[in-house]
Amino acid sequence: MKRVTKSLLNLIELTVIGTAVALLVFVFLAQPLKVTGNSMLPNFTSGEQLIAEKLTVKYNDIKRGDVVIINHPSKKGVLLIKRVVGLPGEEVMLLDGDVYINGTALIESYLPTDTFTKAYGKMLEGERYSLPDKTYLLLGDNRKGSTDSREWGPIAKNNIVGKGLFVYAPINKVRFARR
Repeated sequence: MKRVTKSLLNLIELTVIGTAVALLVFVFLAQPLKVTGNSMLPNFTSGEQLIAEKLTVKYNDIKRGDVVIINHPSKKGVLLIKRVVGLPGEEVMLLDGDVYINGTALIESYLPTDTFTKAYGKMLEGERYSLPDKTYLLLGDNRKGSTDSREWGPIAKNNIVGKGLFVYAPINKVRFARR
């Protein structure tokens, strides 16, 4: 009887510790997410599952090309995956299907060469936009099928939840998120 009680208490202790560690990791370090929709094609497809790490966005600079997870600007509790294109303090312009940063056409090696970035919503063709401090221009990789900063405007750093780290499912598509 003592052995059974001791084993049961050990099992309960391990369960509590394991749950606490898992919660700490989930809340502070990493979060599993499922891609829904086609806004990040061809690099991320609907149904893929990825791990977003949360620590570096709080303490390190976010870089152009990073894949980030954000809180939806107008739908509470909804997370989105987008790509960082413009950085704080930069001047951004959309012209003839290209993105210009500080007057220079941006080369986006993660996109197909025929990608056309259409201006719409808050970003008009040929207009120059200065990104305020601590805000980022975020675009989906599927520029024809993405709701992004062109519609909402720049996204504040405090709305960025994490960075896409790697895809873990389906198993035949396991890979790191590329910049």
